[in-house]
Amino acid sequence: MKWRTRRSRRWITPWQMRKYGAAFEQRLQASSEQERQATQQARQEKWGAIKSSMWLCGPFFWVCAATLCGMIAVLIVLIKVVFPIVLPLLVERLGIHPLMAFILLLGMVCRISINEIDLSRLFNIPICLFFRQDDQIRCELFPIVLLKSIFSRSHNSDKYYAYFGINIFGGLMPVLIAMYQLRQAAPGLIMLVTLMATIMAYVAAQPVPGTCIYIRHLFLRIVLPTSLAAILISYWAGGGNPASIAFAGAVFGCLIGADLLHLNDVQPERASYGLSIGGAGFDDGILVCGLWSLILAEWLPKLVGLLKF
Repeated sequence: MKWRTRRSRRWITPWQMRKYGAAFEQRLQASSEQERQATQQARQEKWGAIKSSMWLCGPFFWVCAATLCGMIAVLIVLIKVVFPIVLPLLVERLGIHPLMAFILLLGMVCRISINEIDLSRLFNIPICLFFRQDDQIRCELFPIVLLKSIFSRSHNSDKYYAYFGINIFGGLMPVLIAMYQLRQAAPGLIMLVTLMATIMAYVAAQPVPGTCIYIRHLFLRIVLPTSLAAILISYWAGGGNPASIAFAGAVFGCLIGADLLHLNDVQPERASYGLSIGGAGFDDGILVCGLWSLILAEWLPKLVGLLKF
């Protein structure tokens, strides 16, 4: 039997087909082997260039890896150890919903950020707006401006350049929880602790005009004295809930002493865009002081009792 090729019109025998087919397979295998070796060599050269030009497999790489492993270990400890202890404390002493307590703890421990900007700082409710007109600054309440823009046809909608408001997570939420503590504990004891915390926060606060108000050594200046005052006052009054008193006193004290009494010093009309009470979100002093004061007021007496025995 013979076959005819398309190009040469020649007759090819089966023996020639087997011969040519074997030679073709050998050439194909040789070319694939060369391609594989070339590809492997190119990969090795590329990986060598990457290792020589970057910090991979260097000391900085191991430092970053160790830091990441440490953060994961801390997160596991927080979830397995801290959350089961602190979460029931917030629910029991403050009387709030477990979901709200979980949001507060999670926000403080694992602040979600994009491009190093904490997302909780973006949730602000405006209170008043600042307008600049003919080198003069005019301040109007946000609800009035909103009603004018909706119902008044002759309202001139000037664009505001800055606003003053309150942050939902760093200001509004802790203040509402602290106001709820007036039903959980004696209001008179809360007012005493608030007065002391207000004085300490006013002295410790350092306003930066048009930017923020910050407090250095927050733990030593406000948290620890407020917790001790709440414990002593509650025991002096014959019982009570020192954790709840400490939380409400620290929140009200930071709000009044650090923010409201320094409002003229911080000059919100000089802000480039906006200024808010509790504007740091979950990292703001109002929330941080309240939670740490609550934890210390609850655990300090137990720690002292353990040290006695």
